[in-house]
Amino acid sequence: YVAHDADAWEVQREEFFGIRSGGGTRISSAYELSQEILENEYPFSEWNRYVLAAGDSENSSNDTEDRVIPLMEEIDANLHAYVETQPGGEAINATHAEEVNRHFTTSEDVAVAFVNEPGDVVDAIYEILSTEES
Repeated sequence: YVAHDADAWEVQREEFFGIRSGGGTRISSAYELSQEILENEYPFSEWNRYVLAAGDSENSSNDTEDRVIPLMEEIDANLHAYVETQPGGEAINATHAEEVNRHFTTSEDVAVAFVNEPGDVVDAIYEILSTEES
């Protein structure tokens, strides 16, 4: 499990769901650390790899286009998925999911889903898993 704000760090599953982080968001820091972990511990030739990221879609200026999308293209995985969680509506700077979705619109190994309220969770899971049909 990788958590991040402006910087990323690896945590145990038990810690992950209760994390409160500091200010700033640089999503690429999580992909950089994930790439390192995956290459060192889970080679694609030996493992099925599913990279799932979730957040409020806020990111540092140009980080999605300049760093995250190229990293998603570099990291070998069966599936890359991003789930935007925006309870109560959209944030002004929440464009990460839209940018990823736009860039990978024809890709079969990238899925983007949106969760705005609890009822959306099942739909988001279906959206992600439906990419595996082919």
